[in-house]
Amino acid sequence: MLFTILKIINVIKGTPDYLKLSDDFKNFFKKEGENITINKLMSLFFYFEHLCFDDLVETLQPEYKLTIPDDVKNTIIENLLKQKNINDKITTKDLAAATRRFISRYLAGSLQTTDFDEKKILSPYLYKIELWEQKIGSLEEF
Repeated sequence: MLFTILKIINVIKGTPDYLKLSDDFKNFFKKEGENITINKLMSLFFYFEHLCFDDLVETLQPEYKLTIPDDVKNTIIENLLKQKNINDKITTKDLAAATRRFISRYLAGSLQTTDFDEKKILSPYLYKIELWEQKIGSLEEF
């Protein structure tokens, strides 16, 4: 895929004038970071996002911290297990990662504004391709 070989420095060179990047930032990618690709940078971002998740959860609004009743948990698990054609490609680990990304990107922070309704089902919100690893986002079934 294109992102695996696209170097950050090439993206920086093509940035519009209204995007203000510091000289330190530009110089880092011209020198020390000249071989860093978009793919490597995104992997690093995902890693930090995962590491910081517990801290991000602390910033959630109270309505997003409610306990899920056991019957709802069981229904979710049963529905996931019934989806055999997708479960062969999308694991519960993948689903957990996408859910964490959704929380950290759309719900975390004390000043967030979102159209997310905590009383609605979560699945429509998880269709955002940026929440999933590339191998899953490119699946035809996705």
